[in-house]
Amino acid sequence: TQSTWGRFEKMLVLCLLSLSALPPRPDAFPPNKAINKVDITPDVEDGSAFLYHDYDGLTGYLESVATSCSSILRVISLGKTVSNRKLHAVRITDNPTIQENEPEFLYVANMHGDETVGRELLVHLVNKICTEYGSNNYITKLVNSTDIYILFSLNPDGFELQQRYNAHDVDLNRNFPDQFHGAESPEPETSALISFLSDRQFSLGANFHGGSVVCNYPWDDKDSGDGYAKSPDDKLYRHLCLTYSRAHAFMSDSAEFTDGIVNGAEWYQVVGGLQDYSYVEHGMLHVTIELSEVKFVEESTLSDEWDNNEDALFRYLEQVHRGVRGIVRCSCNDDDSLDPVAAELTFVPEDSPSGLEPSAMTVMTTTTDPTIGDYHRVLLPGKYHVTVKANGCASEKKTITVPTPKGNSGTTLISTGSIEVNFDLDCSGCSLNAAVALFVSFVLFFRSF
Repeated sequence: TQSTWGRFEKMLVLCLLSLSALPPRPDAFPPNKAINKVDITPDVEDGSAFLYHDYDGLTGYLESVATSCSSILRVISLGKTVSNRKLHAVRITDNPTIQENEPEFLYVANMHGDETVGRELLVHLVNKICTEYGSNNYITKLVNSTDIYILFSLNPDGFELQQRYNAHDVDLNRNFPDQFHGAESPEPETSALISFLSDRQFSLGANFHGGSVVCNYPWDDKDSGDGYAKSPDDKLYRHLCLTYSRAHAFMSDSAEFTDGIVNGAEWYQVVGGLQDYSYVEHGMLHVTIELSEVKFVEESTLSDEWDNNEDALFRYLEQVHRGVRGIVRCSCNDDDSLDPVAAELTFVPEDSPSGLEPSAMTVMTTTTDPTIGDYHRVLLPGKYHVTVKANGCASEKKTITVPTPKGNSGTTLISTGSIEVNFDLDCSGCSLNAAVALFVSFVLFFRSF
């Protein structure tokens, strides 16, 4: 009847309104093939063009910028994809051929082939840095003080096919080892990135996705159950995500996510994601940033996306200079001299966080670069109990206070955001050379009789 239909219609409207109020899951409808193919301009090699840079175009652009920006940039490949495409990346720093005492930072984009905004943002980020280095004081200071790595696409096969998954139809952001659920058989792209992370000491990073507009932070999953999954760096992660969201054109104004940020597991759980893997296995603070409601956006919108994110990209990157840094050395040599050493450091806040996720990592381990001995740990202001360990060396414990930076952004944060705390460890036993020498001395002594 008409009255029955009227009541049903009102109920239906209320139901739809309630559903529309829920934050959408980017992977709620994850067909491998893009629902609508997007027309892209082929073979674009101009890094300043707000057009898609397909594989050939990106390759051509990097060949060009390797020459025009050679003083601060090196083009590298992390490996090959299923379809034998290179995983193109760049390293940007003032001395790109050597290792220096600088924090290492990583941006990763396009691990879902049909989530494309991040890929193009990183092309324009590189273009801006190369164009303005030497004339822009802020960019010059940032490059001279930071070891920056940019991976434009972890899934170039997926981009060319305009699909979420790689050429094996595998979701790469479900393909990393997981602290609760173990590891899948790694895809070539996953293995390449794992190997790359293992060879570096990244302090901070982010990976870009699409399907919503929000900054997502650990944990992404739980051992069991649902709801918020608190990591030992929960306050710091909230700060990092707020840094991006508030510098973004409108992310922090979200009607769906308070301040434009969300705990991963509270939103929806991801098993085998890059974010948690980087944090647990490599001591790298890492977040996932969703850039656009539409995944594979039209080329005509790319200029607006750059305007929305340009400031946030830099504000987030410079956070790698917040906290504490230093050199760890050990005296396990014949002459008792102090040399750089491969060491592990943990930083536990005096007001230890409560309510951490059961069965999860309880403290992140920061490692040194063994060739230089430097470490860089992003921390909020406060008092921390530090433990330093290195093979063959006596461990050391120290309490430090990280002060409030003189400035929260820009060159002031880069210059003054972290304090320096060095560690000179005693040798806990004789070195191998000394042991060999002692053994030879004993042999010669007994042969003399």
